Amino acid sequence: MLVSRDSNPARRTHTAFYDVLEADGEVRVIGIVDVDEAHKRYGFD
Repeated sequence: MLVSRDSNPARRTHTAFYDVLEADGEVRVIGIVDVDEAHKRYGFD
């Protein structure tokens, strides 16, 4: 049986926005949104 990911909110896909600071050896997360919000922001809806 196939179950849509949308039917289980705990399994939703998210998008992380981040900066890579190579000189410092760091990755800084600057935002996390669900996939629907990311699509709205970047015109994929």
